[in-house]
Parts: sequence; C-alpha cells; structure tokens
Amino acid sequence: MAVSADELGALSSRSDSTRALALALEAFEREPENADALKEAVELCNRLRDFGRAHDLLSAATEIQPWVVTTLIADTHLAAGDHEHELAVRREASEAYPGHGNLKFRLIRALIRAGQLDEARKAITRLEHAHPTAAAWILRIELLNAEHRRVDALLAAINAFEEAPDEVLRYRLLLRQTFTCLRKDGDPMAARKAHEILDGLGGNRLDDHLSIVIAIRLAIAVGRKETVRELIDLLPSDTEQTEVLRARAWLAHRDGDLGQARKIWSHLGDRSPMPSQRACGAEELERRDGNSLPPAGDEIRLFTVVRNELWRLQWFVSYYRKLGVDRFFFVDNDSSDGTLDWLLEQHDTHVFHAGGSYAKAASGTVWLNRLVLEHSPSGWHVYADVDEAFVFTDIETHGLRGLTEYMERKGQDLAAGQMVDMFSMEAHQPSGGRFEEDFVGRYPFFSHEFERTQSAICPYFYTVGGIRKLAGAGENNTKTPLARGGRGIQYLASSHMVTPGVVSDVGVALLHYKFVGDFLADFRRDVAENHRVPDCTRRYQAYTEFFETWDGDLSQIDPESVSRYSSSQSLLDHGLVTPLPADFCADDG
Repeated sequence: MAVSADELGALSSRSDSTRALALALEAFEREPENADALKEAVELCNRLRDFGRAHDLLSAATEIQPWVVTTLIADTHLAAGDHEHELAVRREASEAYPGHGNLKFRLIRALIRAGQLDEARKAITRLEHAHPTAAAWILRIELLNAEHRRVDALLAAINAFEEAPDEVLRYRLLLRQTFTCLRKDGDPMAARKAHEILDGLGGNRLDDHLSIVIAIRLAIAVGRKETVRELIDLLPSDTEQTEVLRARAWLAHRDGDLGQARKIWSHLGDRSPMPSQRACGAEELERRDGNSLPPAGDEIRLFTVVRNELWRLQWFVSYYRKLGVDRFFFVDNDSSDGTLDWLLEQHDTHVFHAGGSYAKAASGTVWLNRLVLEHSPSGWHVYADVDEAFVFTDIETHGLRGLTEYMERKGQDLAAGQMVDMFSMEAHQPSGGRFEEDFVGRYPFFSHEFERTQSAICPYFYTVGGIRKLAGAGENNTKTPLARGGRGIQYLASSHMVTPGVVSDVGVALLHYKFVGDFLADFRRDVAENHRVPDCTRRYQAYTEFFETWDGDLSQIDPESVSRYSSSQSLLDHGLVTPLPADFCADDG
C-alpha cells in the first residue's frame, strides 16, 4: 500500500528522518510518476545533508515533469549552500518554462541570495508593473533586507499587513521581519512592535501552525517566557519541528532544568544534526607534530584553526601562554606562508593538518569538535581564533586559572560574551618583520555600542554592534570561548552557539583584531577565494564594499561611539564585561 504525501510529511515532522526517508524512497520506487513522493524524498535527503543521493534520485526521475525536477535540483543546491549553481539552474528553468510564474519568483529570490541585487531590483520592478501581486511585495522586502535596509523592510511589512490584516501570509511576513530587524539591529522600534504583536495574539491567527512557530521565535528574542510556553501549548505535544524543540530546550534552561535541555539537544543532534555536528572522518585530520601529549588532567587547552596567519602567531601564542594556557591544538588548513613550520617549532603545541574545505567543515567547527572530544576529556578548553584576545574583568590579576577555579566552585560549564572589534585611527600595515608583536597596543580603539536579544540556543543571547554594524550585515558577535572539558559540549557555529551548559555569571569578551593591518586586502582575498560558508562570504563582501568607501580609513568612525582600551577596566566601564562576583576569589567565600 502506498504511503501518502500527508503521511510522509507527518512522519518526517514527528519521527526519525532516516526512517521517513526510507519510506519516501519506497513510495517513489512504487510510483515513479509521483512528484509528491519525489519531493518528500529529496527534501529528506537535503535535511540529512545527503546531497549526492538527492541528485541521484533526481537524475533517475524520468517520469516526473522536467520543470519539477529542475526546481528540486535548484532546491538541493540551495540546501547545500551552493548559491552559484542554484542560480544557474533557476535561470535555466525560468527561461525554459516562461509560463510558470513561480519559477520567476524563485529565480529572483536566488538572485537576491547570490548578491545579484541590481538584476533582482530590475526583475522586481518588471514584476510589479506586470503583476502587482503579493509575490512582488514579498520580493521587495527581501531585497531591502539584502541591501541591509531592514528598518525600511519592517515599515514595508507593517504597511502590507495593515492593508490586509486578515491575510495569513502578510501576518507571517510581519512576524518574520520584526524578528529579523530586532535580531540584526537591536532596533527599538522592532522591540516595541514585537511586544505589540505578542500582546495582540489571539483569534484565527493562532490557527496557523507556522505563525505560531514564528511568534515563538519572536517571544524568545524579547524574553517572554510565559508567552513562549503558551504558544508551545497550542501545538501538538508530539511536534518534532526543530525550532519548536529548540524552544522547549530554551524553556527547560529558563526553568533551571539543564538535564532536560541537554536531552532535547541530544535528540535534535540525532534527528536533525547541524552541519557542524557531522562526524569528522579519520582522513580529514593528520597529526604533524612530534611533541609528547600527556593526559588532559586539569590543563587549560586552547583549540583553533589557522590558515596563513604567520604574522599573528607569535603574539597570539605569547598572549595565551601568559594567561595560563598549558597546551595548544592547531588545525592548519593548508597554510603556505610558513605557519606550519613555525607551529612545529613550539614545544607546547600540537598540529593537525586539514587539507579539506573549510566551508564543508562548517568553518572548521567539525575539526575542532573532534579534537575537543578526543583531547579535552577533563580540565578546560579555550576556543579562540588567532585574531582574538580573551578578556574579563581584572584578568590582568587573576588570569584564566582564576576564572576556571571560580567556575568549578560554582558548577559552571561555559563563559560567554562578545567580540569587540579593535582598530587604529591610523592606517597600519603589518610590521616589517614576520610578526606583529603587540596588537593590543597598536590597535587600541573600539566602538562600545552593542545591542543584545535573547536566543533559543546556548549561550542564549545574540549580540550585534561594534564597527562592523556600520556595514549592515548584522553579524552575531556572541562568542563562548571557554568551556569545561568532559561535559559533552559541542560547538554549533564556531563558538557563536553551543549545546547547553551552565553559563557563568562572569561575562567575558574577546578583543577582535579583524580590522588591522591591510584588512581591506584581506577581505577582498577572502571574497575572491570563497572558501568560507556562503553567509560568511556575503558578510565579507558587505564589509569590503562599505569600508572601501572610506578607503580603509577608520578615523571616520563617529568619535562619540569610540573608546580607547587600556585594560579590562575599559570594557567594564561600558558594560562589555561584567563586574566580578563578590566571592570570585576562594578566600572571599
């Protein structure tokens, strides 16, 4: 007996994706002309990141209408983050089947994702003139977001909703845009709108499952725990949608039930793992050093990925040695500037070569999760990029060991905070030698303007601000640079997000030396090499385009938002780290 598309959909949302895929494949094998079965199977392959199988299925789908197959091929490229091939396929489909308006709509969305904004703008204008439908204003709002004009997009969403407040599509878009503007900009108008929307929940708007899910996302961002609980109670108790499960884990955390939060995330990792949670093959990392490697004990170990950063290394390693790091673990991703040779000369450093794609390793997170699992079963580990310097209040006195001892006494697993972009008011090139010796002294300025919203994923907040906010990308500056070994904590997106743990009441920061040296050339090279995940590449493109207008001269930043760093007290003065608790030192307890 054939399994219906509705049954498959229910299974994929309420049970195991692997089992759902097996049934979908059986259904498609029985009915090779069944487009719904093919679509379900391909979507499940994409969810499981089995893109090879998805393409094999589509190649064999000879009894399905070609435009359907072409659309699913493009969807698979999109799921893989391959926007270039997605766009090429959607162009081909739109030209081959001009009568299918949905293909034109999908093409314009692909243009926006691929950063082809001028072409997208012209296509939207033509669509608005020819067919002034909902599709046109949806695309216009997406284009405004891509242009980093999120407040304008919110105003457009509000106007569209007020024109037809009973249309579910417009309500969903208002919810999404309010969340986007709040998250990416910390905008006060968006915060007010969020509370207004949540205060007005009710009626037939809560009959729509997707509207409830988006409203949950918005309620978490503004910290309305009871609203989140009420919204989840409106959904079936066995709902297995990823975003709903994350919200349940967030509630468990807020209720103090860390065990339940971890249980939910363990289930999520089994059912629908993030790219960073995939297994790291034995062939992906090759150890290159010959240094002895003792048991972890109570060591503080640092883990990071590096590629052609020789000029930073001496400063970086020296800085963390002084803070109390006992041992370093570097993944070298095909450096060609002498980085590998220098690292192999260090007595306290272990080096693993990775010749694979940084992007396919989820910005190297796959590699680091494996190394942390193997080499940090106890003690503590730091995850910091080679352009980041760990800081907390009075770190100059206490060092990292002072913080880890406090966290051990308190039963805390993680220390979290934010990156603070550092820069010079003068154009600087790297020093004449192989190394820059003093980033802290040479790049002493920072913008102190930051905004935070709450997040469903540990460490449970999202931070935007600093000088990168000028470029409009709305990048998450949150980082979780310190964790306790042996707690099963995984990095989900670099250290921006991690699986649940007890977050310390000591808020930390990372001085971030991205805008140093000839940073414009670095940004251009990053965009040209395209070795990062697509979202990162787009952000670097935005940075490049914005700061090229200043020709890299950061002295044009508003002086009212700029402060000079002299010690950790400089960050404390602006609330970028927290005061130390009264019992921070053992003899104060």
